[in-house]
This record gives sequence, C-alpha cells and structure tokens, in this order.
Amino acid sequence: CSPIIIPIVYRDNYVAALKGLSRSEATEGYLRVMSYAFRYTRSVPWNSFTEAQRIKTRTHAFERSADAERRGDLLRIPTSANLYEPADA
Repeated sequence: CSPIIIPIVYRDNYVAALKGLSRSEATEGYLRVMSYAFRYTRSVPWNSFTEAQRIKTRTHAFERSADAERRGDLLRIPTSANLYEPADA
C-alpha cells in the first residue's frame, strides 16, 4: 500500500469527492480524485527534499484551491516537459 498525499491546491476537489461519496453511493468522483492524487504522489521523487519541494512548487501543489482556480493553475502531474519549462510560461 502506497501513501497518497493531497496537495493544498487539490484539497477542495478531495473534500467535494468525500462529500459526494458520503451523501450517495456515487464512487466515481472519489475514485477519480484519489487516482489523480496517487499518480501525482507517485510522480514526485520523495528521496530528495529539495527536488520534491521544487516539483511541488512548479506543479502548484502549495497554492490555495480558490486562488489557483481563479488563475487557472490546476494541479499538474509532474512531467519532464512541465518541470523544465521556463518558470513564467
């Protein structure tokens, strides 16, 4: 069993999925959110604190959900393409 982190920027999605799950038997939203969070967690190199922090910053993980949503900054799965593009791109 692998741990899954829920980045700050993804918190509202997670809470909404939990509410949906607890109010009905609709599991699709919860499974979708957890699958994405698992893929995100698996993509971060946790053996290097500095690199993990850099990646979480580049993928918007530390931003507040509402602030990021207003700017269109969604949580991105780390890839070589989006990690090494210019910071202001």
